[in-house]
Amino acid sequence: MKEALDSTMHEVRSLTSELTTQAAELARKLNGSAYETQSTTVLHTSEMVTARLAYTDLQLNPGAISLQTKIRSGFYKKFEKARYVLAQSAKSKQLSINFHGNSFGMIDVLQAFELIPFIVLDNAIKYSPPKAVIDVDFSESTGQIDAVVRSLGPIMTLNEMEQLFEQHFRGYYAQQIGVYGAGLGLYVARTIADLHDGVSIDASSDGIEKFTFNSVAYANFRVEICAKR
Repeated sequence: MKEALDSTMHEVRSLTSELTTQAAELARKLNGSAYETQSTTVLHTSEMVTARLAYTDLQLNPGAISLQTKIRSGFYKKFEKARYVLAQSAKSKQLSINFHGNSFGMIDVLQAFELIPFIVLDNAIKYSPPKAVIDVDFSESTGQIDAVVRSLGPIMTLNEMEQLFEQHFRGYYAQQIGVYGAGLGLYVARTIADLHDGVSIDASSDGIEKFTFNSVAYANFRVEICAKR
């Protein structure tokens, strides 16, 4: 099974690399055209698959981290890319994803880091009620960049909040919504954050019920990602 998995990973990496190369060329040629949004989304999605494969490599062989080079990247642009990829999912629920502020700061991160903004925004979309608003606030201070993602999510008890980053954990109300979830998203996000010096991710909820939709109680939910520059 390991031999088959290694072989599959090798082939998928090669195919994804070719897909990304072709997507980048397509996006370049269609820049400014009516198909610019779609071509850019294809490019960013293929890059997200590459990031997922990079994380899988680390799962299968933790020692591989020494072989993965950190890339100087724009913090804000990582979230922008995730919003691009998830635009259709947000549109299908009539959700708005609003960015506030900006960040020109650069950080040194592994390729897998791209999954963190994606996971956080994807969760916000999945667990928000229809027509809700997701706000992302960016700020910079000396040596640090922050992004705070604010949304409405299924209300959670204090005990549930303490387990939120555990593998396979899902809160009671989160399970009632009916969307697919294996309780791995935030676990993966924190695992990737822990691979970096100076990157952290935390979540909180005010625990105050705002309203109920389809028998699910919702409260304000907040996820903060911090990175040292």
